[in-house]
Amino acid sequence: MFDSAGVMLGSHRPPVEGYKAISKLLLSKNDSSYILTWEPTFSKVANSGELGYTYGFYKLTDRATKKLIGEGTYTTFWQKNAAGEWKAMLDTGNEGLK
Repeated sequence: MFDSAGVMLGSHRPPVEGYKAISKLLLSKNDSSYILTWEPTFSKVANSGELGYTYGFYKLTDRATKKLIGEGTYTTFWQKNAAGEWKAMLDTGNEGLK
């Protein structure tokens, strides 16, 4: 989902810059034990039709027990590329709702 120049912000680490670095980070994590779901609650696209953002809520659930591991909010800024595909330019989230 990320653009080649995309940036991912996360807790307890510096920004991860670029598609290759983001892919390397995400692929280094074993994600088979949990399920990540997210639900956008708002979206907005600039009048130009080239930039936009979404925000909403996410949940992390244990795959085996179905127990909630964590939840929070997120925001993603998107840009439409030359091929007409929306790619994430900046993605960030905040843990905890309580």
